[in-house]
Amino acid sequence: MEIDKGQKNEVDVKIIKPSGLIQITNKKISLLQRKAFNILIFNAYTNIEEEYQAIELNQLKKYLEYHDLKTLKNELINLMGIVVEFNIIGNRDKTKWQAYALLPFVEIDEDQNTIRYSFGPFRNKLKEPAFYARLNLEIQKHFKSRYTLALYEFCCDNFIRQRGFGVTPWIPLEELKELLGYDGNIEFKFFKRNVLNRALKEINEKSDIRVSMKLRRKNKAVSSIQFLVYPDEKNQFLKKLFGPKQQELFEGEGSELYYRLIHEFSVNELLARDILKRFSREHIENTLFYISKRKERIKDLGAYTYSMITNEKIKILTPGINENRTQIDIPDGATVEINGKKYKYEDGFVKIDKMHSIPEAKLKQMIAEGKAKIYQS
Repeated sequence: MEIDKGQKNEVDVKIIKPSGLIQITNKKISLLQRKAFNILIFNAYTNIEEEYQAIELNQLKKYLEYHDLKTLKNELINLMGIVVEFNIIGNRDKTKWQAYALLPFVEIDEDQNTIRYSFGPFRNKLKEPAFYARLNLEIQKHFKSRYTLALYEFCCDNFIRQRGFGVTPWIPLEELKELLGYDGNIEFKFFKRNVLNRALKEINEKSDIRVSMKLRRKNKAVSSIQFLVYPDEKNQFLKKLFGPKQQELFEGEGSELYYRLIHEFSVNELLARDILKRFSREHIENTLFYISKRKERIKDLGAYTYSMITNEKIKILTPGINENRTQIDIPDGATVEINGKKYKYEDGFVKIDKMHSIPEAKLKQMIAEGKAKIYQS
C-alpha cells in the first residue's frame, strides 16, 4: 500500500497492526520512533514479503509532520538497536513470547530522497496476522505523548467495530506500566495523574474513540485496570480532520473493508471490488457482522459472503432495524427503560451495574427492536 504522493489534503489512512506488536514493551521507544515505525509498516504492506522496502524521505517527514532530518536520522538509528518483547499481555494473539529487533536495517540516501529499510524475519509477523488493530495514521500525528499512542493502539486492538464497543481485559498495574513504558514514581496517584488521565484526555479529544477506565483494588490499593472503548463519531476534531470526500477515498480497493473481505471472509479480490462498487458500507458491515457469528459452520466462506451481500439477504433477516436505528437520537442525560428498569444515558452508554454497560450502537438497536424505551429528561 503506497502513500499517495500527489494527495495534498489530509486523508484517512489506516494501518493493520498485529495485536502482539501492539502489546510490546514501550520503555525504550520514543513517540517519534513509534509513529515512524507505524508509517514504515503502512508503506511496506503490499510488498511485505520483500526483504527490503523503500519510502521517500519527504513522505516520511510529511506523515510525521517532523522535518528535522538530523534528529530523525538519530531516532531511526536508535530504533535499530531496540529489542522488544512481543505479545507481553497475550489476551488476543496467543502466540508464544518472542523478542525482536524492530528495525534491523535502515539506509538514508539524501541525494535520492529515499529511505531503504528492512524488518528482517520480523516481517513474517506483519503478514496476514490472525489478530490486529486498525490504527489511523492521521490521528497519531496529533498525539503529543508516547503514553497516549501506546494506550490508543491497545484500546483500538480491543475495540470491536461491528458492535460499536470494546473492553480490554483487566490488566495488572505493573503490566500496564510496562505496556505504556512508564518508569516514574511507583505511587499509583502519580501514574494516574501524569500518565493515565493525560492519555485518556488526549485520546478522547483527538481520536475516533472514547475511552474510560475502571479500577480494581486489592487491600485498598489499585491492583489492575480495565478500559471501556466506544466510537466517537461526533468528535469535532475528527470533522475538521476528515471531510466527507476525503473519507470516501478509502472506501474502495486498499481500504479497511476491502482488506476484511479478502482476508477475514475469503472473498476473491475481483468479487471484493465488485461488492465495494455496488453496496453501501453500512450494508456490507451489517452483513459481515451477521456472518462472523457463524463463520465456523460455513464450508465455502467466500462464496457464502458474496451471496449474502449481493442478494441483500441480511435485510430479510433483520427487517427495518438498520433504517430505524440511524434515525434514533439519544441525548446525553436521557432516561432509558430496559426490562421495566430505568437507567441514565451518559457519555455514550448506559451503565447497568458495576460490571455491565450498553454502548450507544447496541442501545439504538434495542430501541429499534422495541426492547428499550427512551424518555427525554
